[in-house]
Amino acid sequence: MRTEPLARKHDRASFSCGVPALDDYLKSYALQNAKNHSAATFVLVADDSRTIRGFYSLTSRHVLLDELPDEIRPRLPKYPEVGATLIGRLAVNIAYQGQGIGRLLVMDALDRCIRAAAEVASALILVDAKDPAAAEFYLACGFTPFKGIPDRLFITTRQTAEILKQAGTS
Repeated sequence: MRTEPLARKHDRASFSCGVPALDDYLKSYALQNAKNHSAATFVLVADDSRTIRGFYSLTSRHVLLDELPDEIRPRLPKYPEVGATLIGRLAVNIAYQGQGIGRLLVMDALDRCIRAAAEVASALILVDAKDPAAAEFYLACGFTPFKGIPDRLFITTRQTAEILKQAGTS
């Protein structure tokens, strides 16, 4: 299996993760967002397949320093806001759920974020959990909730590099 940028050759029409908003995003908006540079979507496919097993999208954001936990702020620049990368959407095709693909997609996204941060600085990686189960999933991947925003979680680029090193990914 490999991840690659979403392209017309990928079979978006048959993708279903069980969440209509995520299915609709992939089918109707992901290619358009890539074309206008508002989000980049990456798909997990088997080497010989157009079938999308899962996907995630990335986009740039900024975060107000005051929104972060007190223990994180001293390690970040003293600007009112810092650059971040948002894993905006992440979904696994129903046919492949329960096989660890979600975690594989997160690790791939984190690796891609670290590589990009070497050229375009990004101090944090963000996710917006769609429900409590998604929040638990991201917590298990090493993310931390924002102050007062329980569905928004983050991980620092520094923490990400350590996680990837321990996983043997980077």
